[in-house]
Amino acid sequence: KYLLWQQAVDKAVDTAARDPNPSMDSINEIRGLRDELIMNPALAGAGEEAALNLGRRILLHLWEVAANELPPSVMYGLINTYVACLDALSKLTPRLPAELTALYWIEDDRRFDKNVVDALLRYRLLNLAELDRVIAKALTAGIQNNKQVTILVIHLIQTCVLKDSLFTCEDIPAIFEIFSKMAFSASASAGVQSVPRPAQEIPPIVRERGDPYNMRERTTSLFDEWVRAMNNPEAEKQGMSVLVKLRDLELFQHGEVTDYFFSRLIEISTHHCLASAIEGASAAAGLPNFRPQDITLNFMATDALVRLVTALVYNGGGETILTRFLNIFTAVIKRDADERVGKFNARPYLRIWVGLLSDLGTPGKAFIVGRSPLTAGEQASDAITSTAIRYLKICGVFLYQLQPLSVPGFAFAWLELISHRSFLPKMLGPLPGTAVAATAAGTAAAVASSTGGLGQQPSSVDGALYFTLLAALLRFLEPYLRHVDLPESIKQLYRGTLRLLLVLLQDFPDVLCEHHMQLCEVIAPTSIQMRNLVLSAYPKNVHLPDPFSSNLKADLPPETQITPRMVIGPTQRLPDIIASKVHEYLDLRQPAILPQELANVLVLKPIEAKAHGSNYNVLLLNALILFIGDQAKSPSSRYHAAAQDLFLKLATELDSEGRYVMLNAMANHLRYPNAHTYYFSCSLLNLFAEAPVEVLKEQITRVLLERLLVNRPHPWGLLITFVELTKNRRYNFWSHKFTKCAPEIEIVFNSLSKTFEVLTERNDEESPLST
Repeated sequence: KYLLWQQAVDKAVDTAARDPNPSMDSINEIRGLRDELIMNPALAGAGEEAALNLGRRILLHLWEVAANELPPSVMYGLINTYVACLDALSKLTPRLPAELTALYWIEDDRRFDKNVVDALLRYRLLNLAELDRVIAKALTAGIQNNKQVTILVIHLIQTCVLKDSLFTCEDIPAIFEIFSKMAFSASASAGVQSVPRPAQEIPPIVRERGDPYNMRERTTSLFDEWVRAMNNPEAEKQGMSVLVKLRDLELFQHGEVTDYFFSRLIEISTHHCLASAIEGASAAAGLPNFRPQDITLNFMATDALVRLVTALVYNGGGETILTRFLNIFTAVIKRDADERVGKFNARPYLRIWVGLLSDLGTPGKAFIVGRSPLTAGEQASDAITSTAIRYLKICGVFLYQLQPLSVPGFAFAWLELISHRSFLPKMLGPLPGTAVAATAAGTAAAVASSTGGLGQQPSSVDGALYFTLLAALLRFLEPYLRHVDLPESIKQLYRGTLRLLLVLLQDFPDVLCEHHMQLCEVIAPTSIQMRNLVLSAYPKNVHLPDPFSSNLKADLPPETQITPRMVIGPTQRLPDIIASKVHEYLDLRQPAILPQELANVLVLKPIEAKAHGSNYNVLLLNALILFIGDQAKSPSSRYHAAAQDLFLKLATELDSEGRYVMLNAMANHLRYPNAHTYYFSCSLLNLFAEAPVEVLKEQITRVLLERLLVNRPHPWGLLITFVELTKNRRYNFWSHKFTKCAPEIEIVFNSLSKTFEVLTERNDEESPLST
């Protein structure tokens, strides 16, 4: 539905643009389309991921249309329309500003349109600190002469800072510092030199290590005292003395003072740690086989900082202090990574993060000073566990801001953090107080919870947050894997990601089961093994029958009647207007031209195709395939024949690339025994049998075979589908020419055939495997 709405807006803009003096009717038409989307009831019911995807698409399209030359009134109405829609989406998910700001790291000159950035900032749809780093990097990355960037910076200072006071120069320190240097340089343009510079608004970061709050010495002295206390046998007594002094100084009564205090502590602790690395390198430089990573760092100061922060949090500061610290901490990491680039050392920051996750998630460690608020009884234990979980969730939100797309130099440390034993098991573990209840409920209830319908509530602490972090990692790897451009660093990160997925597959499969479609959509098409890892996940209470048993029928397991749990259901993913037409076709086989219309809607515009690496809207096609399968549900459904007809006609209408995307969308549901696995297995086999052309059968075989040729694990549904295809005489598989088109291909098929025969004979002689 969004695509149709977007086309309507573009048409209205085009009509208004052709008129030298656009009438109010033209402007009102654009505003009416804005209200149409904002007031749509379906928007309020959209899931968080759907809202984020829609927001990203709107901003990318806004860059495209704002680059055109339009009358000022039309341009204002256009930008206002799209930004108002983004504002409506931001009310569905607080993560939207971070997602929109992350798009500004894309190398696209159109992103710096001053009118678009201004509107987004006024609606608070961009993270100003992050945007500051993006623009500063653009100014120093060899594009100083880029007129649009310069115009944007001048506009931010003249209009947003000096005229409208939307923010101050202290809020954009990196831009202001670089711009000040440009203004004083001999080569500066007249426009740059003409910008007035505020006399009293020089941010602390620009000052020569100044002391704006006259606290530098006191902060250093207090932290030295705290470090000594933590290494003293009477740590609790001396630590309490330091906390009392901090309270008497009222450091946490004023936000700016608190921020300066934390930034100074981070600077001291990381500098102490890195200084020990320099000393260690000097001492070991002459040793044989010396490697920089072998240097042992001194983490005394960083560990003391962690203990101070957790003590402040658990002794009254709570979420407010934790949020302020993490806000400063993430900003320091981003700034350090941007400034040092290849020389950036993430180890001190990693140590602080690991300490925070460990101590915040284990309240007993945090109460090193003062009185522990724990009281006797199970209820008190649950309360403190809930508190610890809230703190870990806050850490997860700030970890998302440090995702590899934003801070590539922190990628390895970030991967270690999201897979750390102090974070991953607690995010994906059971909710507080539910473990005992789940055990008492019995096996049947556990199975229903694991494999039940779409309305079930997740049993993990925050699987959605962890999925967001995992998707951010996969999104960073996607362009490298899609173009098979793997420097050694990316290869190592890829191997680490595979290991993380293996841990999730073994210990926390639910997060992979419930989000399998979204994960497959951010995994590169070439990463077949990674996709297999996701699709091989199955709930722990589900038993997988042996796929090589000669007695197995795909519809035998009772779980094939149960719809798998999905965070975003089939009806939520597909636009209403397309869903209604598909439902009508399944019911009445009308309109007859629907397959052709769908094939046309699925094709992207050239500029969008280039950005997405495909000529087709993969997300929309995935949603369409799932919706059709979910409506038909089973081969005995009244919609089954119409669904198979629609699949066949759609495959005929699409070109080779479109068919490949469509068949992969169907194969992505070949997972553990459930209703979707059963139905899409039957659908692929039926499509093979009814295919009017040989090339369609060959493509079906290709999609299945390329998933089988990679290393294990292989999804259960994939195995039973390919075994059925090759063994059932109805499909006459071995008679097709593509199985013998080349000696190499013939060898592969013969090898697979012999392997299946051996496994089948072995399993007939032995008891069935339980995998």
